[in-house]
Amino acid sequence: MTSIKDVARLAGVSIATVSRAVNNLDVVSDETRRRIQWAVDRLGYSPNLAARSLKRQSAKLLGLLVPDIENPFYATLAKHMEREASTAGYSLILCNTDGRSETEDHYLKLLSGRLSDGIFLCRSAIRASSLTASGGKTIPLVFLEKQEDGDDRQSVMVDNTDVGVLAARHLAEIGHARLACIMEDKRILPFARRVRGFIDETASHGIRVRPNSIIESGPRISDGRSAMLRLLKKRADSRPTAVYCTNDLLAFGAMQAVFETGLRIPEDISLVGTDDVAQSSYMYPPLTTVRQPFADIAREALRILIHKNVPAGGDVLLPPELVVRRSTGPAAGT
Repeated sequence: MTSIKDVARLAGVSIATVSRAVNNLDVVSDETRRRIQWAVDRLGYSPNLAARSLKRQSAKLLGLLVPDIENPFYATLAKHMEREASTAGYSLILCNTDGRSETEDHYLKLLSGRLSDGIFLCRSAIRASSLTASGGKTIPLVFLEKQEDGDDRQSVMVDNTDVGVLAARHLAEIGHARLACIMEDKRILPFARRVRGFIDETASHGIRVRPNSIIESGPRISDGRSAMLRLLKKRADSRPTAVYCTNDLLAFGAMQAVFETGLRIPEDISLVGTDDVAQSSYMYPPLTTVRQPFADIAREALRILIHKNVPAGGDVLLPPELVVRRSTGPAAGT
């Protein structure tokens, strides 16, 4: 069986140079690269992923960078992205950045060094729309969340304004007028848009959401619990009868706080979440939420990246869906 040592001998280079060339981990001159490829072809060196990458400048490899793989939103998104990538004949590498820019930079360099065909990013501050790998290959980037308005990079995501609209419309239509909101960091564009959609839709029903009824929190269940306990400290006649949470984890924590204070869901307080992660339907009571179109997001992101089918304006906004379960009910007295 032909080995990398045989390729190195025939090409007149070191084994390390062959390894760097087929893995594209370092700069190798075009002339040396051509000589190594000639040796690979001449010897019939095993056509593994690395050899194919060298010859085609493609590894059939995609990357997905997420800030927190423990968050079920990102786990669900990764599942659908991997499924779509596999269907298209690609492998997907999942990278968890923990929200750190230095970790993101490390993974971007790693993936570009391995001749990835594209990278998907969630909640990234990187300003580029593509990367250049050694050897000159351009690696496109597609963003699955955006950080700020005016960002013209290619992206695929749910229509976040419409997410808030659906939640508000549902609560208004079942008679709720004292509304509150628990949101993640307002500096993060998707959450800001959800809350803006929520406020604008409630206003169209003649309902005003007071600023002190919009509680900003962290992203986790414990943060939702703490934020809900703040809302429940209000007098009974001013306490909200319904609360919208900008992700399902916050809603899970809010549920815990409601039960700890002896109140009932939905008889005393209705709750609406966002995302429709798997756990939502198993909560008690099952959570009403606004569903993200995970499968459609994955499909559209792959279409843009693989087929270069880029929409005008750079964005694909997909419609959310309201999923009504038992955590919402009519406001008392309606």
